[in-house]
Amino acid sequence: MRQEFLSEKLENTMGVSVFTLLRTNSENADAVSSMLSQCGYEEVQFTDITAATRLFESGSPPELYIFDQSSLQNEAAEFIQTLWKCRHAVPLFAFVVGDKKDEEQLVQIIGKSAHDYLSVPIPSELGKVKLDIAKQIVVDQRVLAESNQVIERYAQHIDKLSADRARQLFHAERLSTIGTMSAGLAHEIKNPLGYISTSLETTKIYWQQTSELLSDTEIHIDENTRDRLISKVPKALERISNGLERIDKLMQGLNNFARSSQGEKQLHNLNDSVHLALEIADIHLKYHVMIETKLCPGLSLVKVNPQQVEQVIINLLINAAHALEFEENGRVSIASFEENSRVVLTIADNGPGIPESHLQSIWQPFYTTKEEGKGTGLGLSISQNLIRDNGGSISVMNGDSGGALFKIEFPLGGQNRSSVE
Repeated sequence: MRQEFLSEKLENTMGVSVFTLLRTNSENADAVSSMLSQCGYEEVQFTDITAATRLFESGSPPELYIFDQSSLQNEAAEFIQTLWKCRHAVPLFAFVVGDKKDEEQLVQIIGKSAHDYLSVPIPSELGKVKLDIAKQIVVDQRVLAESNQVIERYAQHIDKLSADRARQLFHAERLSTIGTMSAGLAHEIKNPLGYISTSLETTKIYWQQTSELLSDTEIHIDENTRDRLISKVPKALERISNGLERIDKLMQGLNNFARSSQGEKQLHNLNDSVHLALEIADIHLKYHVMIETKLCPGLSLVKVNPQQVEQVIINLLINAAHALEFEENGRVSIASFEENSRVVLTIADNGPGIPESHLQSIWQPFYTTKEEGKGTGLGLSISQNLIRDNGGSISVMNGDSGGALFKIEFPLGGQNRSSVE
């Protein structure tokens, strides 16, 4: 026997629509029609399940559903199961309707294909109350879904702001590092400028003397003397060239260091970051600290943002330099190796170390033991976040022979190995 279905779709004061899926020749259809009519709903008839499916898949599907118990055994069963599977994604409430004598079976359907049931004959007041409750639940679901969407958009906005602030803070920390190194930078630039200036004066004097001697025909100059005088000029020019190259290299390194990070991760050898960091931090270390490196040749690559890792190493080296400022025979040891499928980098000094009670506090923002002007207290906090953002971890302890030991670990990021030592 061909099944025919009735469907009714209308908007009520809360914007909730009702969809009924009932056999046209059943007493249940008459009972539901009577209830909907009393509640102010108007029925629209559908003749097949395809039309019902199209309505459900439309851009604005109904939200209240009423279907026959018998629908679970006929061609509508697949539609009802699809409907039930979508209950978490789409605001809806489903009723199953059947004879009062089958009430026990109706109860068993709840939680499997429907949220509630209606037994015929339907008490008018009970039917209205159940329908109102269902509508309110649908409205609450809709509001919750819309709220979740708003929260999701807000969370995405906050994530973007957080990422932007993190990049700005990282760039500010790099500029702060340059400020910390400013005195040393001035000294580094002053030295080559000094011998450039001296070499220029020397070149002028020698060139003037040589020109006078060569132009005076009454003065006899042997070949060795002439060669010695002439050779002074190229040597002075070479010193000038070396000094300019030193300044240019220093300025190029500072420009690269000060540029904003693009946040791009790539397969990278941590030994390269150590070399670059030592070059930048050299002005803080070379006058009173001995550097010892034990870098593993063929170190496995890790997937990180090299510039961010470099910043962390520089922070740790500058901190070590400050800790060793008044120590005799100051020493910083840097080692890289592989351990338990991880690439490890350790930076240790032989300074006074860190009080045990402060070992966890050092990661807190604005925590610092340095005198004013030597630190913001953000370096280690930023370093910890940078390492975490790159999928690694950083820890600190006091070494067995004194001093602080920082340990940075990253999971292996690739199978290829580098020959850089």
